Amino acid sequence: SQSFLSFFPILVMKDAMHLFFMEELTTVFKDGNVICTHRDPVEMVGSMASTFEPMLRLYYNNKNWDKRKEGLGRRCREWLRDGLNRFVEWRKKVKGKQEVERRLIDVEMRELVRNPVEVVKKVYEKFGYKGMEGLDEKIKEYMKENPKDKHGKHVYSLEEYGLDAEEIRKEFKEYSDMFIKKS
Repeated sequence: SQSFLSFFPILVMKDAMHLFFMEELTTVFKDGNVICTHRDPVEMVGSMASTFEPMLRLYYNNKNWDKRKEGLGRRCREWLRDGLNRFVEWRKKVKGKQEVERRLIDVEMRELVRNPVEVVKKVYEKFGYKGMEGLDEKIKEYMKENPKDKHGKHVYSLEEYGLDAEEIRKEFKEYSDMFIKKS
C-alpha cells in the first residue's frame, strides 16, 4: 500500500495545534519529516486571542463583548498551556529515539524571521532535501516581495484580554526553556 506522503511528499502544518498531536502525527505519517516551529508563549497567547476575537464577536453578535475578552484570553492561555505541555511530555518520551528524532527539527520563529535563508538551509540539510541551488536568491526575492506586515500589522495587547506577560512566562517556563533561546 502507498502512504499518503507518496502522493503529497511535503505536508506543511503551520498551526500551533499540530504540536499538540505530534505522537499521532508521527505514528500515522511514519515517513514524514516535521519542522516544529516555536514562538515565545507570551506572543503566542496574545496573538491567538486577537486572531479568534473577530470570529467570536460574530458568534456573540458583539453583545457584552468587553466582558467576554478576558474569558477569551484565559481560554487561549489554558488551551495553549495544555497543548504545549502535551508536546513537551511527548518530546521527553521520544528523546534519544532516533526513528523519531531523525525526522524532527526545531525552528524558532524569531530565527526564521531574522535569518530565513540559513534556517531553510538547515532544514534542507537535516532532511537531505535536494534543490538548494539558487535557494538563497529565491528566498531573498520572496522576502522582498512579501515583507513583514505587507497586509497590515497585527496589533493587540495582552492587557485587553486580561493577560499578564509574567504569569504566562511562569506558566510556560518548561516549554520556553526547551525551545525558546534566550536573547
